[in-house]
Amino acid sequence: MSDDIMNQSSQVHRLAAGEFYGLWRGQGIYLTGGRMRLFNTRKAAWTFLARCDAAGRVIRNNARQGYA
Repeated sequence: MSDDIMNQSSQVHRLAAGEFYGLWRGQGIYLTGGRMRLFNTRKAAWTFLARCDAAGRVIRNNARQGYA
């Protein structure tokens, strides 16, 4: 999935609790309230980063991606 990201400085990391977080062009992705945006799967995180890359910015909404 990372091949879809134009800027390879984007990264996905796994937390000890099993959730994932992403860095888009080296920036953490945060919700409006200041909490880090978390994802259920590595694929959901990479999909979100690809959407940010296509938009040329971090997409700002409060929905937690990869959660029902």
